[in-house]
Amino acid sequence: MNVAVRLRARALARRLERRCNRTPLQLYLQAARLRRQARAWLAGDDPERIVVRCMFHLNRAAWASEKFQPVYRAKNHLVRIFYQRGFCRSVRIHTQTLSCWECGGSGDDGRDEDTCWKCGGTGIYRQHLLYAFHFDVNGRAYTWHQPKDLVTWPVRPDFAPIVEYEPRPRRVEVLPTSILELYAVTVNEYLVQQGVDRKDLPPYGPRSFYQALRSTWNTSGTANCLRRFRWKVRQMPGRVGLVLANARRLWVLAQTGKMPTPAAPQVPGLDDKLPF
Repeated sequence: MNVAVRLRARALARRLERRCNRTPLQLYLQAARLRRQARAWLAGDDPERIVVRCMFHLNRAAWASEKFQPVYRAKNHLVRIFYQRGFCRSVRIHTQTLSCWECGGSGDDGRDEDTCWKCGGTGIYRQHLLYAFHFDVNGRAYTWHQPKDLVTWPVRPDFAPIVEYEPRPRRVEVLPTSILELYAVTVNEYLVQQGVDRKDLPPYGPRSFYQALRSTWNTSGTANCLRRFRWKVRQMPGRVGLVLANARRLWVLAQTGKMPTPAAPQVPGLDDKLPF
């Protein structure tokens, strides 16, 4: 590898490192730019079609990567709003059974046929209920599952038997992170327009400009630098006096050829008039 190719590779690595390690101020400015784009996007004729498509891709991204796990908070609000606005066709109840990861669902630990200490021999770690919401938005069907504990609004499920939830094989679409961030901010802006408090939504970057500045500049480190600078300023007169005294001694040495010695301290004499 020649020198030019090596330098270009190092420059690309530094650029990628700076892009991955963005400062809070850069994150705030980027989030502000994405909010402006999302508001302009939602100002069209059909914001529901846009936001439901954004959540569709975000739901797949959250299933595939832990980076977009906070979008589930926005998904809960979006499901509630769509249900209350009449986009829901039906609601079914499913049960989800999670196998024990210690024994792999077998119930024994594999040592002398003892029962698994994690699940007590049942092979089931946890079992809970899910609401399966079937939406119809502009002629397109969407199905989203929500745990029953997160559904805090009144829901009327269909009179259907409770079946076991069987996840279908998912085809994860790998979208660029910049597009997924725009989708997440778009969903947040739509929910804010529908009356959801922004504090209940996952933040993408600092919430205020002051917080971004404080986090970027590291106020504690800046305060320590100012404290050290003030201590150096206080020590400056003594250091200047010491430099001048040494310069005076060198001048006397150059003139007389002898190094001046400091005068001996004079001891005060005895006073004979004291009464003792």
